[in-house]
Amino acid sequence: MGHPSVADAAAKGRPSQTELADERAADVWPLIENMLDQGHSLRAIARQLNRMEVPTPTKRRNPDLGKNTEWYASSVNNYIKRMKETNQ
Repeated sequence: MGHPSVADAAAKGRPSQTELADERAADVWPLIENMLDQGHSLRAIARQLNRMEVPTPTKRRNPDLGKNTEWYASSVNNYIKRMKETNQ
C-alpha cells in the first residue's frame, strides 16, 4: 500500500541508515568493550557512559535535540548486539 516511490525511497534509505548506525556503534564500542572486559554490568556501563557524557544514539543522530538523553542498560545491550552482528 502507499505510493510506490515512498516504498522505493524507504528501501534505498534503509541501508544508508544502517551503515550510519554501525559507524556510531563502532565509535562507542571500545569504551563499552573495555568496561565489559573489566566485568562491569550493563547498568554500570550505562552509568559510566552518562558520567562521561558520551552522547546517546538519539543525541548522536540529532545533536540539536533539546531534551536530555541518558544511557540505559538496554541501550548498552543493543550496542553489544549490533557490534556482534557486524563483526560476524
